[in-house]
Amino acid sequence: MTTTYRYLLTFCLMAFLSACQQATPPGYKVVQIIDGDTLLIQMPDGKTERKDLLWVDAPEREQPFGREAKTWLRNKVFEKSVNFTQDGEIILQGENINLLMLREGFAWLAPQQLNYELQLAYSEAQNEAMNSGKGLWGQAHALRIPPLGLA
Repeated sequence: MTTTYRYLLTFCLMAFLSACQQATPPGYKVVQIIDGDTLLIQMPDGKTERKDLLWVDAPEREQPFGREAKTWLRNKVFEKSVNFTQDGEIILQGENINLLMLREGFAWLAPQQLNYELQLAYSEAQNEAMNSGKGLWGQAHALRIPPLGLA
C-alpha cells in the first residue's frame, strides 16, 4: 500500500468518524417512569419532558401485568441516558427499548401506522413473545386484556 493511499484512507476514516460523532444527539436522562410505556426525561437544557413509547402499549397500572411492565421499564432505563430514533423509538446503548419490550412480553403492538419494515419487526417481536408465553402472554387469556382502543 502506498503512503499516499494510506493517508487518503486514514483521512476518509477520520472524516467518517467525525461526522458520526457530530450526528449523535446528546443523551436524555430518564428521571421518572410514569407507567409501562411513559417516561419523564430531562432534556440537555435541564427541562423535563414526558415521552410515550411509540408503537407499543403496555398494560395500565390498574390492569393485570401493569406493575410488572412499569418495573421492567424502570429496571431497564431509569436514571440512564437514552436517545431517540427519527421514528420515536427509545435507544439505550444501541438497543431498541420499544422493540425489546414487545419481545419480552411487556406490551402489545399499538395500532398505529407503521412503515412496512417497522411493522414487520414489531409484529415478529410480539409473535415471538406470544409463542413463547413471555411476560403478559404467559397469563391466563382473561388477564391479557389490552388497554382501551387495542381490543
